[in-house]
Amino acid sequence: MTATEHEPAESAARPGAGLADDLRSMERRRPFRWGLVLGAVVSVAAALLVVQNGQSTTVRWLWLDFEMPLWLLLVVTLATGVVIAEAAKLLWHRARSRAADRSTTLRTARRRLRGS
Repeated sequence: MTATEHEPAESAARPGAGLADDLRSMERRRPFRWGLVLGAVVSVAAALLVVQNGQSTTVRWLWLDFEMPLWLLLVVTLATGVVIAEAAKLLWHRARSRAADRSTTLRTARRRLRGS
């Protein structure tokens, strides 16, 4: 008998064994992401804040005076915060990447100078 003849009998003896093995391997590869949970909680809290504040309010910004619904002001403020945070994250990663590139370039140049 060959190995392929035994496989159906083994899987019939352990129904769902392949699925259980797949789930175990996924658990090993993907740690729990607390940032995702925190993001979801903050998003729900922000949505509740927006829904509960429907009255109109006067906004004074620079030389402008206007009225707008408070929920819209909150949405604009939250969106502005997200844009600023993402821009800061992008700049941070770009600066780190460039610093790593410079470090690699300097290291390579030093090796070449020593070798000459």
